[in-house]
Amino acid sequence: MVRSEVLRLARPNRGPIYHYTSLEGFRGILESEDLWLTESAFMNDASEIEHGINLAREVFDQIATNGSPIADVLRGLTSVPVERPRINLACFSSARDSLSQWRAYSENAVGVALGFTPESLMRGLGYPRECTMTPVLYFDGQKRTLLDCFARFFSEAYCRDVQRKISVRQRDGSSKEFYPTHGYAESLRGLFFELIVCCKDSAFADEREIRMVYTEHNEIIDDFELQRAARRFREADGFLAPYTTIADIRETDEHQQIRSKFPLEEVVVGPHPKAELAGLSIRQFLDARGFADVPVSRSAAPYR
Repeated sequence: MVRSEVLRLARPNRGPIYHYTSLEGFRGILESEDLWLTESAFMNDASEIEHGINLAREVFDQIATNGSPIADVLRGLTSVPVERPRINLACFSSARDSLSQWRAYSENAVGVALGFTPESLMRGLGYPRECTMTPVLYFDGQKRTLLDCFARFFSEAYCRDVQRKISVRQRDGSSKEFYPTHGYAESLRGLFFELIVCCKDSAFADEREIRMVYTEHNEIIDDFELQRAARRFREADGFLAPYTTIADIRETDEHQQIRSKFPLEEVVVGPHPKAELAGLSIRQFLDARGFADVPVSRSAAPYR
């Protein structure tokens, strides 16, 4: 229900989405037919997370003061320091030809935007586990509404759960009875930070960003003895940024078999003095890799 509220508030464009990258990044994506998801703390602007936490602290303090049954849990989510789950992100935009995106991702080099349709992207990537597509919220009213929904929904759920005894039959024939209120803090932490990483300052609203979010829920991994995704590293602005790939988080070999060809729909070449030549080379590269049906076009933005 909380994730549905994100979509209701954001009202994302249902059309294609675009992943902006460098020419080298484009080549790597197509050669591997894979995407990299960077850990949220090592994104270009790590202060985004603090922005969301500060806003949540204001909303949760008000709800806790009014007598929420999970007041301590809500306050604990925004305390400093707080244990944060591992969340990895890949960024897309619903803007097909955004000058601010070209500037951010290509600087003075040739930039490339890879176009996808959301409905085919996850299927084409093999349905990676614990991975969702979430639009970014920019305006404080939207973000406050979402955080209020989160806090009130789980406050009400706790009130119901505390009165609902569950009986689970054990292997020895006995029954174990309990109330499903154990571990609320741990259970909510993953979803809370999943929402927080999709809250950005309104100054960035022209990015029209949509994020692919992979969350490692510690309690699920521990309870079901699942394997954590590989932590890889790449050089980025003077440090080593940890990331994982879609191939690292595909659930099963069965999903591997479901995969179709990499679901690329379009390529847009960013503004550059050599954009025409870059477009020609990209066309030949796509043809050589079996993507002859994928159109290549050039940005309409002037180069400066």
